Amino acid sequence: MSLPADRTPVIIGIGEVTDRPADPVAALEPLALMDAAIRAADADAGGNWLARIDSLDIINMVSWRYDRVAARLTERLGINPARAVYGVVGGETPTARIHEAALRIINGNSLVAVVTAGEAAHAVGKAKAAGVQLPWTPPPRTPENRIITTDHVTVMAIRDGIVQPAHIYR
Repeated sequence: MSLPADRTPVIIGIGEVTDRPADPVAALEPLALMDAAIRAADADAGGNWLARIDSLDIINMVSWRYDRVAARLTERLGINPARAVYGVVGGETPTARIHEAALRIINGNSLVAVVTAGEAAHAVGKAKAAGVQLPWTPPPRTPENRIITTDHVTVMAIRDGIVQPAHIYR
């Protein structure tokens, strides 16, 4: 099947941010990490793509919880995509979201799609160990798409402390 050029999904920019300052209080929160990564991807693609984003998928975060995740990120970026979604937790979700973004482009429902994620487990762990509070967006009482451990991990795994993918897939 031959597709018109504007319907052929192509990755045009990639942005990655590693933030591990010695002082966890200086670390970027996940929203800031995603903002920086998307801006880096925009620069990698040659610039001037942000305003053209019409689809934004945000991978569920484990290290810090927010409410209104998609709204907060689009506000930071100064964009108004037709579709902005904060996903549920799942190990295959990044790959699935990229696939779904490609399908939206193929089907003519999107021209510029972004899939992003942001984790700050290193900073959260260091802050907890140091007994300091991070100066980030305060977590809400009821986070969006909250993670219920027992939905994804057995009681035996919880008892043995095997609850994170890094513990399981060594």
